[in-house]
Amino acid sequence: MKLNKFNDKNYPDFISHGNHAQFILPVAKHVLAEKTLGVDVGCKKPEWAYPGALLADLELPDDWHANNLPNAGNLEYIFSSHCLEHIENWEETLQYWSDSLVSNGIIFLYLPHTDCEYWDTRFMPTKRHVNNFEPQQLRFYFEYKLGFKNVYASQRDSAFSFCVYGEKA
Repeated sequence: MKLNKFNDKNYPDFISHGNHAQFILPVAKHVLAEKTLGVDVGCKKPEWAYPGALLADLELPDDWHANNLPNAGNLEYIFSSHCLEHIENWEETLQYWSDSLVSNGIIFLYLPHTDCEYWDTRFMPTKRHVNNFEPQQLRFYFEYKLGFKNVYASQRDSAFSFCVYGEKA
């Protein structure tokens, strides 16, 4: 087993290799089971995407990205893994994603937890992340800013990430 040491703390080596969605896909598949038209925002590679989702990522050769989604306004779900922490105006982006959903559509996010200094913007050597999120912060945002219902926010998992999802009212 390989570990990475960062700021005198050990972290599993696998958290530095991308494809974080693999750790939450079983949960996402359960939550999104009845949804068919959706998009994976920030998958980076097609083989890392949520199965059956349309893809929106700056790394892919098309015009789709976090603030320009295919089928916007008609989506039943938006799945995004380790993407929102890279978006400077994340509140505007979440509002756009909400507006892109049909009624009862779901936003499902999987994000790095600040318990991992390796990903925390205060310590991150690459400074690729521009935001740190806490589960309750996003739960509050989903409920009180976006007006979502059935909102769930997990705690940190063993991949030093958490999920939050909710349903558009």
